[in-house]
This record gives sequence, structure tokens and C-alpha cells, in this order.
Amino acid sequence: MPEPIQDESPALVEHMELCFGRIQHGFDTPTTGDAVDEVQFVECRGGFVRGVSVLSTLGLSRFALESSASEKKIRQELFFMGKEDQLPDNAAAVLHQVVGHLTHTNKAVLRGHAIKRPGALFHKWDFVALYSTLPIYYPNEMWTCRSEGIEVVLCWLLPITEAEWAFHARNGWSKFENLLNDARCDLFDLNRPSLV
Repeated sequence: MPEPIQDESPALVEHMELCFGRIQHGFDTPTTGDAVDEVQFVECRGGFVRGVSVLSTLGLSRFALESSASEKKIRQELFFMGKEDQLPDNAAAVLHQVVGHLTHTNKAVLRGHAIKRPGALFHKWDFVALYSTLPIYYPNEMWTCRSEGIEVVLCWLLPITEAEWAFHARNGWSKFENLLNDARCDLFDLNRPSLV
């Protein structure tokens, strides 16, 4: 199990609220006795992207997670975004499962990774996986934050459909990113059509 560093710095909270909006509330998540218990899950509103709710980890960056592609240690916070009226009831539970896996394996989520579990992620939508990508709706300078002298990366987990998952698995993340770049819809809209 990775060891956490000190509590979240004011700089990290300030940066997240600048991007995502004020923290509205946290979520109760199960106590497991594992490192995931050190991470909070918060909903933010009123940030840089209007009309959007963001569910974010707060505290995952206290863990130096290993990159599967290099020797690098990565400090990151994960977030999910949707229109304000679309945040799924079980979104915090899904993010809690992802964080539990990451802290258990001590591996970071890298750009282009897709995280899949059996069945649909959310009750009302047909998304089956979370795809890790750049937070393109935010200015580039907001993608990272310097906190206590450490760079923290904000990682967007975008819900994707079964067809999108299959396209990603068949063609790789670079071609899937091209689909995202060519999308003619708001990717954070959970009622969006599948891109394939």
C-alpha cells in the first residue's frame, strides 16, 4: 500500500475550486481499512465550465503512484464531469472503486487508459468504461497544479460506451483521441450519442 503524504494543501483545494467551482459537499463512502479511506470525494459546481457538476477525488495526490510506462511517480486527482442535472447517484461509488484499485496496485491512470468493469457504470446510461484523457474543457494551465512543491495532474475520466470501448481496444488510444477531437457534442453530456 502506498504511503500518503501530508493533508491536502490549500493550494490544491484553491486550484480545484478555480477549475471546478466551489466544493458543494462530500460523499460518504465505505470504510475499507485500505489506502482509499484516505481519499475524499467531492462535488463542485460553478467552475470554469458553466452548467457542469464535477465529482472529484481530493487526496489521491497524496500518494505517489507508479507509471506503467516509465519510472515516473505521478501525483494525480481524478474527476468525472456531467451536466448539473446528470450526476449519477452512484458516481462517487464508481470513482471510489477506481481509486481503491489504484491505491491497491500503486499504479497511476495514464492518458489513453480505459477502465472497464462488468455491466453498465451508471443506472440510466449505457456507459461501460471510463476513459482517461486531458481535461480539454479547461485551459492548459489548469491541467496541473503545483502543491507543496509537487506537481499534481488533473485527470478527466470520461464515460464511454461499449462501441467506443471496442473501438479503443481495436484501434488504440491515439485514434480514439481523434474521435474525441472530432466530436460534435459536449462530451460531458451523458445523453450524448456514441461516437462510433
